[in-house]
Amino acid sequence: MTPTILDPDFFPLFHAVQQSGIFSDSKTFCDMQPRRPLTQIYRDFSENHTARNFDLEAFVLENFEKVSISAPKVQPSDTPESHIHKLWPLLRRQDTDMAGESTRIPLPHPYIVPGGRFGEIYYWDSFFTFQGLTDISDIRGMVDNFTWLIQQYGHIPNGNRTYFLSRSQPPFFGLMLDHLSQRTGEKPSEESIAALETEMQFWCRGEDRIQAGESMFEHLIAIDGGMMFRYFDSDPRPRPESYAEDVALAEQFPPETRTAVFHHLRAACESGWDFSSRWMLDTRDLGSTHCGHILPCDLNALMVFNFDFLYRHTGNPAWRQKKQALQELSMKWLWSEADGFFCDYDLIRQRSTGKATAAMLFPLFVGIASKEQAAGVAAFTEAQLLQAGGIVTTLDGSGQQWDWPNGWAPLQFVAVKGLLHYGFEPLAHTIAARWVQMVETVFARTGKMMEKYNVVNPEAPGGGGEYPNQDGFGWTNGVYLAFKQLLNPER
Repeated sequence: MTPTILDPDFFPLFHAVQQSGIFSDSKTFCDMQPRRPLTQIYRDFSENHTARNFDLEAFVLENFEKVSISAPKVQPSDTPESHIHKLWPLLRRQDTDMAGESTRIPLPHPYIVPGGRFGEIYYWDSFFTFQGLTDISDIRGMVDNFTWLIQQYGHIPNGNRTYFLSRSQPPFFGLMLDHLSQRTGEKPSEESIAALETEMQFWCRGEDRIQAGESMFEHLIAIDGGMMFRYFDSDPRPRPESYAEDVALAEQFPPETRTAVFHHLRAACESGWDFSSRWMLDTRDLGSTHCGHILPCDLNALMVFNFDFLYRHTGNPAWRQKKQALQELSMKWLWSEADGFFCDYDLIRQRSTGKATAAMLFPLFVGIASKEQAAGVAAFTEAQLLQAGGIVTTLDGSGQQWDWPNGWAPLQFVAVKGLLHYGFEPLAHTIAARWVQMVETVFARTGKMMEKYNVVNPEAPGGGGEYPNQDGFGWTNGVYLAFKQLLNPER
């Protein structure tokens, strides 16, 4: 593989820059393009960095190029819709050149990036971005990119960066194939179905070890005579894109436990919910994140869909057996009768977390909830999650970005589609209408399509997390346009 600044040979330079505070965001340096061969850059660093007058910031800016995404200038007559159509060309990437010694993995077809600090394709983001794309070739090209990534690496990484290769994201590839098939009226290609089977083998890796008696292996957990899924990242190191933050957090723990801290932080990143009280033992302490010890209701619902999708398109009864077994286990362990909604299961405490989160709507989204369960989720959503600007992510104001008072486009879409699936049309339309109104209100005030929103008080910005709220923004654009169409089908 082409060397990058993350290679062990260059670690002293990487460590020095990330710990220097030159960049407020650790991701910035990870994504910069070397202006000349890294071996030459590192040789010069090694020879000169101890000199009294050595300027590390000047050295970095001389030897690395920052690639940024600029938003178009907003005109007084612009609406969110017209602005989004100006944004798509700026968010589109085509890797006609090799990435050289950068961390970017070049993809064979054009793709849409989220925007802001995110200048690469992201796995689950793309499904929601699809919802607003009118050119089928854009969707087909991105599906083909994901097929290519699976063929190259055995799974779809978090994004097309080398530092994302050790983890994936919520497995939406089957839903992407289903979406493309519905849009075109064509069956998924044999190549894409084969890729989905390979991806499922990644998530099921170690199945034989579980069957032989191990309690957990990678994404798999042995439970009740069967297997369920967790989020997992095998890399035991600080995340390069959050290096300084992870190192500082880990220093609060004894050295022998720091690897576990990194594993759990990385698992939470694979979930897409980075970070949330959902994964934390102490909702005010990020270091208490123990995502790898939790059976998530969204992940297991998505896996049921993928198994069923593969059975329907291959006829292989093994996929049907996996689907039936996982669905039964999910109904037993992830449905809380006492609370009346789906929630995660804590493997350490050996009980339901009891935490109310928007993830409870995923079993409705993929159609595996009973009518009675769906009614319970709908009632709770309307009574507790529904706010002025849509549904809130959780009921815990921890200060993390995937918590109260923030709302996110993908969770609005999952909620609306899931509720419609079970006939709760008025509530689904209310969520969509409130989200659209809030996006339009914020756009009128800021001229931006934001990554996340404060749905409790739309006059206040969305916040929390490791970085400022980003504008762009792929999945917000896609879901906004899809909801406009849903609410005004005649337009």
